[in-house]
Amino acid sequence: AAEEEEEEGAGAGAGAPRPPVPMWLHNVSRLESNLRSQLRPAVDLTSVSDVRVSGGIGVIEMRRPLDAVAVTRRCVELGAWLRPFGRLLYCMPPYVINEEELRIVTRAMLTLAKEE
Repeated sequence: AAEEEEEEGAGAGAGAPRPPVPMWLHNVSRLESNLRSQLRPAVDLTSVSDVRVSGGIGVIEMRRPLDAVAVTRRCVELGAWLRPFGRLLYCMPPYVINEEELRIVTRAMLTLAKEE
């Protein structure tokens, strides 16, 4: 019991209440988890070199460079605004994006990857 008290009391500000975790931080975690699961199918596409997610950023790396004009035009048709850059198709959705809106974004990314 004495060891537990030492651990709990160790460090500056021991015993002080911790501030609540900001809502946006919960949203980043939710966003990262959803991006990982929703972009995972792209890994199996022959046109895809890699899929990466870090926080609220999702990236599908293609094997060949993307035609930025054509991809941007197709994004509009698919209802999403994505950023083609060289071989990368990436999204940086706002932390407040809802599930349905995120599915539109990831569905567009997968569709574009399949069409390449």
